[in-house]
Amino acid sequence: MDRMKYRMKSGTRIVSGLGQFSVSPTQELVAIDTDDGVLLRPVSAFPSASMVEVASCLHYKGKPKSLEEMEEAIKVGAKKTA
Repeated sequence: MDRMKYRMKSGTRIVSGLGQFSVSPTQELVAIDTDDGVLLRPVSAFPSASMVEVASCLHYKGKPKSLEEMEEAIKVGAKKTA
């Protein structure tokens, strides 16, 4: 399976049997040649990371929050965005 990386020009549209899709000029796509045709996939903006790598950046100092405290914080946050 061959892969090629493309950077699209501003205003590029991709037309398929499913409809038309706009691509931003900064979006990078990888074209994958398959037996069924060409598959276009967006290039991930972030490198993949394990849960340990992600969790290690969440430095919280203090008493652990209870489930009730977390649920209350979610309710407050939801009310602010509604």
